[in-house]
Amino acid sequence: MELRFTLAYNPSNQFRHNLALKFQSDLASIGVELQLQPYPSLGSILEQFKFGDLDAVIVAWMGYPVYDTEFVRELATANIPTAYNSYNGSNYARFSSPANDLLIQSILQPQGFAALKQAYLAQQAEFTAQLPQLPTQHFARLDGARPDLVNFKPFGMAPLTWNIAEWILPENPYDLAVFAGLTPGS
Repeated sequence: MELRFTLAYNPSNQFRHNLALKFQSDLASIGVELQLQPYPSLGSILEQFKFGDLDAVIVAWMGYPVYDTEFVRELATANIPTAYNSYNGSNYARFSSPANDLLIQSILQPQGFAALKQAYLAQQAEFTAQLPQLPTQHFARLDGARPDLVNFKPFGMAPLTWNIAEWILPENPYDLAVFAGLTPGS
């Protein structure tokens, strides 16, 4: 039996282009024919992917799991692109699992960092046990702010200032000029 499928990718990203060539070479060594289909942009790939017209793709998903737990909702059954949701769902792999959906709901509940980490690990274990995927890169993102800056919320790939209108920098009572203004008769 011959196995042949097509892999869609954006060739303008050199890492993904090299990865596609590596996949093609490795699969050829075991008798699998991988046809590479370059697309000019991620948008053009996703336009086909959301309708289920592609065999396999190389894409990247990014999120900031401490502040942006909503991004994991994209992997839920309810986000499978269908005519019912006008193909606006982002679960392009069409992965459906009641256990995964329950784990996603647990991530969305308010909890401390340690519990959130365990919830993510459980969801990732369920997801990867059921759906073949190969993480190829992890990006560390370090965000910093003054400790007295209120409402600073890093959010996925958005610029740090995405919610700047909500930021509050209260007056610092340790600043002598401010302290003098807060203390009558000083």
